[in-house]
Amino acid sequence: MSTRPEMGDIEPNHGQAQPWRRVLVWLVMTIYLLVLTEGALRKWILPGQQQMLFFIKDPLVLAAYAVATVGGLWPRGHGLFIVALIFAFVGGGLALAQAMLSSSGVFGLLMAGYGWRSYFLYAPLAFLIAEHMRLVDIRRMIALTLWLAMPVAALVLLQYGAGADATINKGLLPGQGFDSMPVYGGIIRPAGLFTASAGQTQFVASAVALVGAGWLWRTRPRPMGLVPLSIATAAVLVCLAVGGSRGAVIASGLIGGALMVGGMMVGNARLALSGVVLPVLLAVLLLAAAPLLFPDATTAFVDRWASAHEIESQYSRFGVVARAFAGFYDFVRLMPQAPLFGWGMGMGGNASVLLDLGAEVPYAETGWARHVIDLGPVFGLLFIGFRVALTAYAGVLALRATRRRQDLLPLLLFAYLWPVLLLEAISGQGTLQAYAWLFLGFTLAASRMQARGEQADDSSRVAAASGPPRRLLSPREDGGRLGDRA
Repeated sequence: MSTRPEMGDIEPNHGQAQPWRRVLVWLVMTIYLLVLTEGALRKWILPGQQQMLFFIKDPLVLAAYAVATVGGLWPRGHGLFIVALIFAFVGGGLALAQAMLSSSGVFGLLMAGYGWRSYFLYAPLAFLIAEHMRLVDIRRMIALTLWLAMPVAALVLLQYGAGADATINKGLLPGQGFDSMPVYGGIIRPAGLFTASAGQTQFVASAVALVGAGWLWRTRPRPMGLVPLSIATAAVLVCLAVGGSRGAVIASGLIGGALMVGGMMVGNARLALSGVVLPVLLAVLLLAAAPLLFPDATTAFVDRWASAHEIESQYSRFGVVARAFAGFYDFVRLMPQAPLFGWGMGMGGNASVLLDLGAEVPYAETGWARHVIDLGPVFGLLFIGFRVALTAYAGVLALRATRRRQDLLPLLLFAYLWPVLLLEAISGQGTLQAYAWLFLGFTLAASRMQARGEQADDSSRVAAASGPPRRLLSPREDGGRLGDRA
């Protein structure tokens, strides 16, 4: 068997920057691992420090920025990155002004700092990931997620079978606020390794996309062997079947639809067939197995969906559909009553409820509405526009990469990413925030591998791995084939 490395695995030669890039990638992977496991630390391992552990990732994010500064790794000339920095700078001034005008004293100052963190701390990390993660790093991220899905599935089954008051669901200490959300008829939503089911929803939805990427991986080696990949696929389907999350099911449907569309875009008959067959096969397996293996969970989920549609139909004849699209228009109702500079950064999130600071603030469930509460109508609309621009930019890059490289990985990552980045409450819920910015970086990195010339390798490493050096062909000279391998 040949040991020649794939071109996407070979790191371009950037001289002194290369060791710093490796440190940066290590920090990113550690941050991602903490996103997946932070809830377990807070619920069962160090429950007495659970509030402080919420911020455990922040020092690593700051360390990544320090590494990027020392190593000269920051992107140059990227318009949206510059816009993100401008937002962070202006947002810092706005948060300070809001704190000074607040009547909440020291809590108002803490809320302003927390609010700024929730909005702006993680955004630059996405652009660093996009600039410096390679195909081998993306493969490791996929493998990490899918290997972890196996024990998570076992944990979810235990949580599903235990009562809502069991330690495995509520955590070791009472009164931590980790109560499980109900599905219907006494069935709970397992939270897995997270402190709330919202995190498990993102884990399952992203894992569905990564399962597709694992099966349709075009280079060697795959993220996992076929046997562990099959087990991981079954584990993800188990999490989906007993999770009771409409969001995870809808996200999985969107990912499956994107896979079918992407398969028809690539112009490769075998890949196109795989892109259509895989989501259909997984859907059939789920629909056939779930009622047999988990009848109570399936019945509760169907009853919950019907009950939710009945309740939501009282407010709109479109029922659940109107609820799904509410994020696009719910913020409009707040525009006339919102102060020019908002009620205060972070006041639309979960922390204000815990600190009992938002009694006079209107309730907002959707992400865009929270921007109006936090930032006011003008700055809030600008931030909404920023999210739209980021989503559109990532979508264009992913579609181009999928079509040109005949590679479904960028489109699969984007299919998971776009609802989270565009609409979810990423400024008010910590796990959503981390998932949005990390997967924006992963999607951009997977999409830009060819565009940024990742096919240009370190000739010394190629010589060591595969004999005498040879001139690398440009994408034009290679007819695009080299880009396909990257």
